[in-house]
Amino acid sequence: MKLKKRLYKKWVSIVGTGVLAVSLLIGGFNYWIDPLWVFQHSNSFNNSQLGFNERQQKTNSIQYRPFQFDTLILGNSIVTFMNPNDLNGRRAFNYAVNGMGMDEYDAYIEYAKARNGKEFKTIVLGLSFSMSRLDTDNKFVSETEAPSAYISQSEDLFYRFKTLFSFNTLSYSVKNFVSTFYKMDQWPYYDRNLIKNQGMVSDSFKTMYITRQKEIFGTNWGMEDVRYLTNGKLFDKWKANNPNTEFIVFTTPMSYPLLQLLVEKNRLKDYELWLKDITEHFGSFYNFMYPNTVTMNLQDYYDGLHTTPETLRYIAQKITNGNSKGPDDFGEFVNKDLIDQHINKIRPQLLALKNFNGMTALTGDRGFAERQVPVVRE
Repeated sequence: MKLKKRLYKKWVSIVGTGVLAVSLLIGGFNYWIDPLWVFQHSNSFNNSQLGFNERQQKTNSIQYRPFQFDTLILGNSIVTFMNPNDLNGRRAFNYAVNGMGMDEYDAYIEYAKARNGKEFKTIVLGLSFSMSRLDTDNKFVSETEAPSAYISQSEDLFYRFKTLFSFNTLSYSVKNFVSTFYKMDQWPYYDRNLIKNQGMVSDSFKTMYITRQKEIFGTNWGMEDVRYLTNGKLFDKWKANNPNTEFIVFTTPMSYPLLQLLVEKNRLKDYELWLKDITEHFGSFYNFMYPNTVTMNLQDYYDGLHTTPETLRYIAQKITNGNSKGPDDFGEFVNKDLIDQHINKIRPQLLALKNFNGMTALTGDRGFAERQVPVVRE
């Protein structure tokens, strides 16, 4: 009997020691890599981070790292590639996340403002037409949890401790660790300063994604019950909640295959209403979504929507300085006095895309001067 007890205690001790050792190894490895951005340390093995849950990761960063900024950047996955350091003279944090819907902006602004301890001097809003449409129930088409779910999780007193001993966290720690040795440049990744990067993708990869995006948008834009209404109440709410903040607004540059589709699916009127809506409630904005040197060349894109960090740098320069090192026709300042003139200018350019046969844009960058913009015939 005593022998059995001794054997049992020994077995329990061995198992307990094993469990403790494994737990410490998992916790230590998760801490070392920190894929959820709940710690501040940086090393050569955690400097390539997958953005697998940007809402949670960026909220964690705000919660657990020093957060003192004068400028906040918001937008969808297109805007995540904007380097905050490119906003001249501003200390900015990029809170843009994949698929951010218009109905999410306010909650994330308020959370970031609370952590900042004061209003932001400037809020940079990247607005995408594809994320602005409403369905017939007047609800935004969104597939994510409410911002409160991510915020409350970050604020959980034991959250950081729980993430350390999570097998789910471990799976992303391993992926990040492996990516240090085997860079997968076709996938976007962050460094520890939360700057997002991506190598140029192959032509076949790009073609596949553009084809898929055209199928998705073709279905959505082709539905009669999905239409643009107005975002005015949301715009006014953001401004009312931040009365001392300057809003710098820009539209994200959709590439020509999707601009073609927008025209083919008779969404041009919705697009124009959207531009007027932005002008009415913000007074002015910068428009990049029309046929121009950048949008007409797929060398500046990873797919039909996502443009390169270099292009986002041109946008950052344009919206803060009024000019950029990019092509002259990329981006136009629009206000209430200019909106009708601007729409009248770009409408025939967009309509001309209907008969535009495309270009050899997937191979070889011919330089700004040689890129084609559709000819508008009077």
